[in-house]
Formats: sequence, C-alpha cells, structure tokens
Amino acid sequence: MKTVLSLWLGVFLGGQGVCATDFTARAATLRQAADNHFYNLEYDAALADYGRLIELNPAGPASYNSLAGAYLYRELFRLGLLESALFGMENRFLVQKRVEMEPAAKAGFLAALKNARAAAEAMRVARPASAMPDYALCTSSALQATEYFMIEKAWFAALRSGKKAKYYCESARRKNPEFIDPYLTLGVNEYVMGSLPLPVKILAAIGGARGSKSKGIEYVQRVAEHGERDRDNARILLAVLYRREKRPLEAAALLQSLFAEFPHNYLFELEMVHAYAEARDFPRAMEILNGFRQTAIAAGDPMRQNQAMRLSERIERMETKGRGE
Repeated sequence: MKTVLSLWLGVFLGGQGVCATDFTARAATLRQAADNHFYNLEYDAALADYGRLIELNPAGPASYNSLAGAYLYRELFRLGLLESALFGMENRFLVQKRVEMEPAAKAGFLAALKNARAAAEAMRVARPASAMPDYALCTSSALQATEYFMIEKAWFAALRSGKKAKYYCESARRKNPEFIDPYLTLGVNEYVMGSLPLPVKILAAIGGARGSKSKGIEYVQRVAEHGERDRDNARILLAVLYRREKRPLEAAALLQSLFAEFPHNYLFELEMVHAYAEARDFPRAMEILNGFRQTAIAAGDPMRQNQAMRLSERIERMETKGRGE
C-alpha cells in the first residue's frame, strides 16, 4: 500500500504554548482519521482529509506526500493492482501491459509531488541539520518510482527514482541515526538488489550496486516493529516479502493484525486466504474465505463474490494436488 504515512506536525509553527498545542492536537486527530480512511480503502475520504491537513500547514511536505499516495493508490486499487499475489514468485506484474491513470488523478498526483518537493527543499534550507526534509524527499522519490514501475512500466525511470529515494533516506539516517523509518526504503532497495538473477547482480556490482535479501527483510522488520511513521506500510510490505520467501504463516499473522485494525480492507482478508492455502492449512483458508463470501453476499457485491468463487476453485485445486503428491 502507501509508501509513507508521516506524522510531522507543526513544522513551521511560529508560536508556542496553547496555540501550538491546539494545532498539533487538531492535526494529529485529522491525520489519524485520514490514515484510517486510507488503509480501509476509503480513498476519497482520505484525499479530503489530507487536503484539510495541507490547509492547516501548507509548508509541511508530509501531507503533500500523503495526498500523492492517496491519488496513486486509489488508481492502483481501481486497476486491480494492489493484491500482493501480483508480487508472488511468478512476478506476474512484470508481464502485464502498461495501464493508464485517470487524467485528473494523474494531475493530482504530480501536483502533490511537486508541492511536497518544494516544501521539503524549503525546509532543508531552513533546517539543514534535520532529517525530516531528506525523508520527505525520499518519500516523494519512492512514490514516483512506484508510479513509474506499477503504472507506466518504465523500468529505468523507476530505477532512477528509486536511487534518489535511497540517497535521501541514507542522508536522513546519517543526520539522525535513531530515526527508524528510512530503513523501509533502504530495506526495499536491499531486497530488490539481492533478488536479481546472478548475471544481473554481477553487472550491478560492477556499477557499485549491491544488495542482500536477508538484510532487506531485517530492515523492513525493524520498521514494522519500531517505526513511527511507516510502521503500517512496513507490516504490509513484510507480509508480501514473507509470502515471496515461502513463510506464509508469518505473513498470515501480520495480515490478521492488519485486518483487525482496518476491517474495511477486504484485501487483507483475501491475502490471509492465500497465505493459509500456501501453508497447506486449507480448513483455515476456507473458513476465512467463507466469511468473506458471506460478507460479499450480504453487501450485494458481485465482484467480491466472483473473487471468492475463483479463489475457492484455486484452493480446491491446490488441495487436490497436495493429496496426490
């Protein structure tokens, strides 16, 4: 899901005391509501709330990045690109055709990124020792890389933006070694570089780029456990990585905790079904799937009912194959 959800509040507040406290409390409440909407797939409500956060503090880059993320992930959801099954070992997303964002969403996404970068650069001048503007620039670059990768299928452009994200996150980490959240982007970089085929790894190493899958997972775990701003993002990504690494029960545990916190996000429920099926716990997979199907029927949602039917057929095939082995 979103690359970064930040809690940077009152960055350029001019005063102290009651006014600053009231501002921070209002912003914190609004951000919590916006983030809950985002993770519950309620993107229109999230967009509205992030817009209100920007009105509260137009000089802070974090809310612009959150707004950009909401535009992007609303489109990824609309296009059916949010299921982590897309990122299984078969890498189906690599062979999918290029897709298009709706023009208004694309314009909103690019405008929000532009504003986030401008605000971060201004903050960098005002507070050169702070890690926050570097982290904001890391976030903007990572969001742009995601759009290039998932929407435009522009691999080299995605790589360039990814390298920028790594650069800014490393800068943030140097400025504040206790700041955990930059390890999410750094972990993604480590895992991706460590997952490349051997000939590509050799070429990448010649260019100075190296990576380690185990270190990448370790970094993401660190953010999932101790992150302040990106903890939920890290938990979602970690579930994806656990499935890729054939650790489905660990993925299922993470997905269960996420679904408990964001019960309107039915994708977490579907991913739990996949994870338990991969662990060969077919009764548990079907139990969750039956609950999902009943909810879809009660809601009169034919799309989810069809998803449940297809997934049920897939689990039956997996179970039949398992008995024959």
